[in-house]
Amino acid sequence: MSPEQHVARHTLTRLRAGELTASEETTVSTHLGSCPPCAAKLAELEEEAVRFEVRIPFARFEAGVRAKSARRAPGRKLAWLVPTLSLAAAAVLAVVALPRTDAPGNRLKGGADVTLAIASASGTQRTAQAAGPEALARGDRVRIGYTAGSLRFILAVSVDATGEVTPLYPEAGTSIPAASGPGPHYLPDSLEFTGRGAEAVVVVMSERPLPVERAVVAAREAYRQTGGDVTRLPRLAVEGEQFRRILVKP
Repeated sequence: MSPEQHVARHTLTRLRAGELTASEETTVSTHLGSCPPCAAKLAELEEEAVRFEVRIPFARFEAGVRAKSARRAPGRKLAWLVPTLSLAAAAVLAVVALPRTDAPGNRLKGGADVTLAIASASGTQRTAQAAGPEALARGDRVRIGYTAGSLRFILAVSVDATGEVTPLYPEAGTSIPAASGPGPHYLPDSLEFTGRGAEAVVVVMSERPLPVERAVVAAREAYRQTGGDVTRLPRLAVEGEQFRRILVKP
């Protein structure tokens, strides 16, 4: 890799997330040592992480949780948070790539990317790592962010250790229009995952809107194929780029 080639932003987010192979990490790190523009791009990602902690206090993740959850039926495994910040303000949050569930050989279309931002009950913030399951503490709040690239629609579902599938966003209908531009753009609700054990969050971005129920059915079938091990959830049988993240609830 020569300085003229430069490192893509997506590759830098994968480097920060620990998602590169040892060989890839060595190549990129060597390039960064001799390429000031790429080193500056990496520094910008680090600054975004700092701005995340400074600009988005925990109170904004937490705002509205009681009022919103009170309107939901008892026993729901997700409490939804209504954030007070705008999507424009949310765009300062740090970008961390999530593990892909694309078939081998497929490349992300047009720079699509996804991140999970987490605020803890203690007031600290972090971005979910991609190198393995992300352990949640009681009271952690999660926001889903994305960069759609050339893709136009987005939806998200989760599958817990018992096989229960929950549409996260939207809750019904079809996938929603994705915001254009470099992003990241954040879905307007934050989530608190309740219960215990592992839970897979799957984000699907596509060129055409997908029925939410179709994604739910596909997630149930994917869980069945694992024999009940949600940590091994395969790609869902729907079109589009897919990103999977495993959360472990306390």
